[in-house]
Amino acid sequence: MFKSYSLGKIAGIELKMHGTFFLLIAFLALSGLISGGTTTMVVEVLFVLTLFGVVVLHELGHALTARRLGIPTRDIVLTPIGGIASLARIPTRPVHELLITAAGPAVNVVLAALAYTAGLLVAPASPVAGWALSQLFWMNVILAGFNLLPAFPMDGGRLLRAYLAMRGDYLQATRTAARIGRMMAWVFGLAGLFITPMLILIGVFVWFGATAEEAAVAVRHRAATHPLQFVVGSMFGRPTVDAEGPDILFTRPSARPRRPNVVVDADYTIRR
Repeated sequence: MFKSYSLGKIAGIELKMHGTFFLLIAFLALSGLISGGTTTMVVEVLFVLTLFGVVVLHELGHALTARRLGIPTRDIVLTPIGGIASLARIPTRPVHELLITAAGPAVNVVLAALAYTAGLLVAPASPVAGWALSQLFWMNVILAGFNLLPAFPMDGGRLLRAYLAMRGDYLQATRTAARIGRMMAWVFGLAGLFITPMLILIGVFVWFGATAEEAAVAVRHRAATHPLQFVVGSMFGRPTVDAEGPDILFTRPSARPRRPNVVVDADYTIRR
């Protein structure tokens, strides 16, 4: 229904804005105009634009670090819930994923330190500028803290997965991180019942993000470790392993009962 619109390129990476972002700007402008007049409307719109400027820098931290490690970034898309840097491929080494993921929150930490220092210097001469810099400081602190929560699709979930993968299996590390993410989704949902409904929406977002990441990694793992099983299985259904031998039997329920089964040897030779 909504498409993304190109805003140009930054450091050679295309920057896009999802169509729903314009709805967010319109909503904030209208609510600000109704609640406090033109001045409130302008302040709220400027706040959101500044916030997403910080998000762009956050995503550039991911993208430029990935570039240094030989992984290009297709684009960065801004949405009402944050930015998405689409890497051309998934890092194959856990340490690379660790570095790429950590680069985003690191940008926020640096920006927070700069805003805090600048605020101390200019606040005595200009209280308004000092207030604006304090808002920028807290904006980056909150973004860094929120992104470091150990739940997919936030950076903290990926950092946890990378750490666990360095100590064991990548697929199992993903499953563990996804399970922790779903637990945190329940925490967000329950907290939303008492604090704000926005936390419920975040919980739903985290739940589906964790589940989708686990499913995607499971599919990639199966395709990489059992390529022929993956292809034939996608055509004929789920595989069942013969307990008395290495043969793998792929079957698929069908209205045509005479459809033959496909039997594959351990060396991926189709026998019949």
